[in-house]
Amino acid sequence: MKKALITLALACGVAGIALWPVTTRVGVNFVVTSHRLTLAEKTVHFVSRHWQTQRVAESVTSPGQGFEEKIERILAWVSENVRSVPEGFPIVDDHPLHIILRGYGASDQRTEAFTLLASYSGLPAGTVVLNAKGTRETTMLALVEWKGHLYPVDVQHNLLFRTPDGRLAHLAELMEHPQWIEAAAAGRINSGVPYAAYWEQIGSLEPSFARMRLQKPWSRFQATIQKALQLGVQRTK
Repeated sequence: MKKALITLALACGVAGIALWPVTTRVGVNFVVTSHRLTLAEKTVHFVSRHWQTQRVAESVTSPGQGFEEKIERILAWVSENVRSVPEGFPIVDDHPLHIILRGYGASDQRTEAFTLLASYSGLPAGTVVLNAKGTRETTMLALVEWKGHLYPVDVQHNLLFRTPDGRLAHLAELMEHPQWIEAAAAGRINSGVPYAAYWEQIGSLEPSFARMRLQKPWSRFQATIQKALQLGVQRTK
């Protein structure tokens, strides 16, 4: 009888947690709305997105490829399959996977699609926003981490940055050799400003890799436990 009561209590507890009301937010044309759903629904959506992203990433790259080939393949895939927002279509800001599934997104969203696939291909990736002095216009770069170096990718303009011998240049090298940036830009003007001018402050910017890392269940679980422990420590002080 006692075991049955314990089992019933546990079942009720699990059901209560699963039905706990939570919210999710979606932006459409820069207007954000919140939607109610249960914790169980949100968890199922989270795990489903993880599996779907894995399948897409596995269709783009394979474990045996080097990091340069992976970057090249992901950039080519995003450029072909995630187009700019068609005229008259809404700009929907939700999860990076949905950008991939919709097949279109704003320039920053296309960059996030790249970083998501890079992260799931074993290449930690984040983003930074560049702003040229004297203009409000910005451009977003993806930064891919590999063996202690950051490799920039401009998804918006479909640009990779290379050394004279053809390999991908990492950020420190590009800061020492800004002519390599100009060579990749090939005279590009962005909103009336030379492309290389957007790079002047990049040395002071630090990308965050947490957003894409936390799309994975184990990383999200670890972060949740760590946050709970930190809150517990703060309350005991």
